[in-house]
Amino acid sequence: MRRFLTILAMTVLAARLWADGDALPPLVTAAEMHEPRHLGGTVRVQGTFKDFFPDELNPLYVYLVLQTDSGPVYAAALVANWPLSRLRQIVDAKVEMTGVCSSAYSSDPRSRQPRLHLGRVLQFHCSGNIRVLSPAPKDPFSVPEIVEECNLYPYEIQQLGKHRTRGRVLAVWGGSTVLVETPEHAMMRVEMSTETLPSCGDFIEIVGYPDTDIFHINFTRAIWRPAATWPAEDVPVCDTTALKVMTDEHGTTKVDVSLYGKPLRLKGSVKVLPGGTDDSGVFLLDNAGYVLPVDMSSCREKLSELAVGSVVRATGICIFNIENYRPNTVFPQITGFTLVIRKGDDIEILSRPPWWTAGRLAVALSVALGLLAVILVWNRRLKVLSEKRGQELAEEQVQLATTELKVMERTRLSVELHDALSQTLTGIAMQLGAIKRFAASNPAMMAKHLEIASRTLKSCRDEMRNLLGDMRSQVLDEPDMEKAIVRTLEPQIDDAALHVRFNVPRARLTDMTARALYSMIRELAVNAVRHGHATAIHVAGCIKGGYLLCSVRDNGSGFDPASAPGPEEGHFGLQGIRERMETANGSVEIESSPGKGTRVVITMPVLRIGCK
Repeated sequence: MRRFLTILAMTVLAARLWADGDALPPLVTAAEMHEPRHLGGTVRVQGTFKDFFPDELNPLYVYLVLQTDSGPVYAAALVANWPLSRLRQIVDAKVEMTGVCSSAYSSDPRSRQPRLHLGRVLQFHCSGNIRVLSPAPKDPFSVPEIVEECNLYPYEIQQLGKHRTRGRVLAVWGGSTVLVETPEHAMMRVEMSTETLPSCGDFIEIVGYPDTDIFHINFTRAIWRPAATWPAEDVPVCDTTALKVMTDEHGTTKVDVSLYGKPLRLKGSVKVLPGGTDDSGVFLLDNAGYVLPVDMSSCREKLSELAVGSVVRATGICIFNIENYRPNTVFPQITGFTLVIRKGDDIEILSRPPWWTAGRLAVALSVALGLLAVILVWNRRLKVLSEKRGQELAEEQVQLATTELKVMERTRLSVELHDALSQTLTGIAMQLGAIKRFAASNPAMMAKHLEIASRTLKSCRDEMRNLLGDMRSQVLDEPDMEKAIVRTLEPQIDDAALHVRFNVPRARLTDMTARALYSMIRELAVNAVRHGHATAIHVAGCIKGGYLLCSVRDNGSGFDPASAPGPEEGHFGLQGIRERMETANGSVEIESSPGKGTRVVITMPVLRIGCK
């Protein structure tokens, strides 16, 4: 809709301007088109109509090139109004174009890639916007002949304008390009603008616009006609490889440019064949690891005889892949070469691909995948059955494990109660008996035993609180022994400084061993703070020779181990640790003296010796 409105607006504008009899649009030059006063207005431009090409952004439009004295002018027109066949008739004619001077024109208003740097463009949509002032020469070949040996700069060659030459066709490829050899044995690549092309071996005369790739003079937008023959020698075919063409004997890149236009014979295997929408007639040939394109556009019927993997001997003309020179760019570089086949006999099939082709491999894979699908379905059914049986077995194992855990927990609780409370309660009972015995006869002894019973009862209460706390604690789940010891001691030692260096992997200890170890370390640390008034506690541990060594050292007041109070005085801590170690086949060593702190070393066997 937007395009229709644009066309309508331009048509109305042109009609208004032409309606005023003598008010013709101003005649401007290419340079004057860039003046702001002409932007958006209708102008006339005179010059020689040089070229035209379809707009690749929108096939409904065609671009026109008008050469004026002050430079080129570009115009855009609808193909419906100016078909290519009509434009071809006025090439080289002197014309006058009338249209709207536009900036950054895009033939498709919806296009997001307008030609921003094309400059001012003359756009028109009416059929009367081109007026021929003088027709093109009747004989398009009445132009100067190119002198190939002329010593010109690249940009000077590109500004020569139309010239002619003649030559013998060596190769035809790409649907529009031919390679000719002039009578002076110069190679020229010619891009034709005609629908029909000459054949290999034809002698032709060419008219076009000179261009260059720095190696040779080439022609673009050329037309041709048959020419008189002259004696021409056939160059012998060179048997070579692609690497010899592109590198030297040391493997360094070095192109043999003397082979340009010469017939080469190469042997290799077909790598890729054109297919689908690709009608270029080019296949890829693997020549000793170097893959090069082979153009068979002049004998496409031969392509049907080829198959991927076939070994062939190809004879064709060497065409180096190089673009023409363009200003403000590096010199054109040779990026490879193409072998252009001249006739079907130039392709000799030496061997066919093996029976085991990619297609047959695909069929085999399809069959294998089908069998695999059947196996997977059957396996899925078996998996469902096995999961059902496994679930039943797992439920039985869970019930058994639950029963075992209950037994283990009951056993642990009985051991804890026996070690922690049973002996303490026995001591309390003994003290109560002594209190009863001395109640009437010796009040002083009764008071002493009452004090001992009170301390023993307090110790029993503390032990019960610790036991209940251990049952709720998550310390056993801590994988780091140092962190577990810190979590166990910090709530018990008030403000005393704690230093732990315990190099024992938690995986080496059973839960029962770890629980007993935490309980003994806590007992020693609490005694050091409560009775020895220690301000610093150091805990260290390691495994040596299958035994766990644990050391608890403090800077408290210390005591005499030989005369230390025991269960008779209501102190069960050290006695409980000794009894634990006797049960576990371990030992306890106490180093202490009054005023010098205390160091207790616990040695016990590691039950889970197999772990590391």
